[in-house]
Amino acid sequence: MHQNADRTLRLVKLGVLRRIKMRTKDCDKFRRLIIVLLITLIFSSCSEENNSNHNNDNTSSDQTPQSGEIDQTFGTNGIVITEVSGYYDVPRKVISQQDGLILVAGESFDGTNSSFAVSRYSSSGVLDETYGNNGKATALITISGGSTSLGGAVQQSDGKIILAGMGYNGTDNDIVLVRFGTDGVLDSSFGVGGIYRSDVGTNEGAYAIAIQEDGRILVAGFAENEIDHDSDFLIARYTTAGAPDPSFGTNGFVATPFASDYGECRIAVFNKLAILNDGSIIAAGSATTIYQTTTENRLAIARYTSDGYVDTTFGTPNLIVDVYGYLASDMVLQDNDRIIIATSNEYNKEFSLIRFDQNGLIDLSFGSSGIALAAIGDYDSESSALALQNDGRIIVAGETYQDGKFVLTLAKFDTNGALDSTFGEGGSVLTTMTTANGYASSLAIQADGKILTAGAVETAGSVSAFGIVRIYP
Repeated sequence: MHQNADRTLRLVKLGVLRRIKMRTKDCDKFRRLIIVLLITLIFSSCSEENNSNHNNDNTSSDQTPQSGEIDQTFGTNGIVITEVSGYYDVPRKVISQQDGLILVAGESFDGTNSSFAVSRYSSSGVLDETYGNNGKATALITISGGSTSLGGAVQQSDGKIILAGMGYNGTDNDIVLVRFGTDGVLDSSFGVGGIYRSDVGTNEGAYAIAIQEDGRILVAGFAENEIDHDSDFLIARYTTAGAPDPSFGTNGFVATPFASDYGECRIAVFNKLAILNDGSIIAAGSATTIYQTTTENRLAIARYTSDGYVDTTFGTPNLIVDVYGYLASDMVLQDNDRIIIATSNEYNKEFSLIRFDQNGLIDLSFGSSGIALAAIGDYDSESSALALQNDGRIIVAGETYQDGKFVLTLAKFDTNGALDSTFGEGGSVLTTMTTANGYASSLAIQADGKILTAGAVETAGSVSAFGIVRIYP
């Protein structure tokens, strides 16, 4: 039964294994649990049967590949699994380079020490041994069991990759930025030896990253305030060398409280970030109010000016959208600056998308009154990542409970939020990566249109490993 299924990797995805130590008062226990569940929700595949569509039954070599079929030319039967530490490895971002190389960034825990990690592959899914240490690059962030979580990664125009997340400093958590060169070696010109630790206050973390046209680095996340020890929305900007940019906000940081007159604890988190053509910033996340016996979750979305001020002409007051039970998982921008957010839906347990217009209001022309839902699998589905094809169709990745375990799942929607029935089986593809659970965390569309999905998969020898699957569009 679903309730009795092995939930190990689900806890990995939700971040339960990576506790955030928070210095708070009466709601300490609530906040430690809830903030991890919310912040890392998003962060959160080789098949023994190698199904395509819902069974990964791939076509023979003399047939034209169909939309949603697994690409047998990639890795082993379309799947690549990589263990970095051999214990706990969770990918958070997959990047398809223009030259065909593939980067996967995540976090790695060997049972004692935690690191940020990047692996690089050829276009056919073979580890590139010229990168880092035999295809893997790591940066030690915390030692002796301290928590580490990678929030996002982005590639600069020169090919270097910057990772953003958080790491425990012995007392609380700091924002951590890491930059690797194109060879997988830490870039000594960035921060201190390639690593910059940013201590905003008592406890903070980054869960999204973007690069401006001028090379400056934006991150979004949370910061615990020193007045009531609640968690505030946070946007920060850094120079190209990895130092806070004093021209942005206050000394490089903008903390925005979640205004609420009720509840014992208020937790505000941004976990997705995008930059508009005019330089303004869109951030999405969640706002949570904790009561004695209940917790109320709502979606949050905001626009900031290029120099770090909240744009009050955007959306609704207090950055809150009155869509209850939805938590932002990923975000993409369509034409005309329309915003699509993939959400975790705690009520329906379905793949769910919400679209907002350029003014930050729900676009009622999308899906059903602004929300597109798709029930996939036996019971429990969650959408985690988004990507747009060149034709504007929307690819969504997540996981679905099917045949006694969670499996990596893709779905395709048209530009207005209807499932594309030509993709896979009725619009979705379920891929069994291993005999155990698998979860999706990131999507990338290659130059040839093929779809790369990365996620955490359970293997025989580890809690989780990097998993990648490639699917025909």
